[in-house]
Amino acid sequence: MIIFINGPINSGKSTVAKKLAAKFDKPALVEGDNLGAFIEWMNIDEAVPINLENLVSVIRNLSQHAFTIIAVYPLSESNYTFVIKELTDLKETIHVITLSPNIDKTLSDTADRKLTDLERARIRLHRGQWF
Repeated sequence: MIIFINGPINSGKSTVAKKLAAKFDKPALVEGDNLGAFIEWMNIDEAVPINLENLVSVIRNLSQHAFTIIAVYPLSESNYTFVIKELTDLKETIHVITLSPNIDKTLSDTADRKLTDLERARIRLHRGQWF
């Protein structure tokens, strides 16, 4: 099984994914943002397509080893379409959960995360674009 946890920056994707992973015997938690760390010097608009390709590759590998895969990454509708198309040949059931808290919640700093100006701008830009 493949479960995507989707939503804007700071919506609680990682928190929900960790709690969900605890419900399975053999979970693999894939944080898409960690894949972006390989090329964090690159402009985010250029990096996202590469991150998505890497996300698909990691999911394919873990699928071969019969993990329950929980993938965390903000997916716009076009990114969702790309990922699903790339994974259609797998025999896995794919579920997508989209978190959509109110804008004030997503723009707020938490004890664990202080948002940058760029992150706040991306939250505002992508508001309502999540699949």
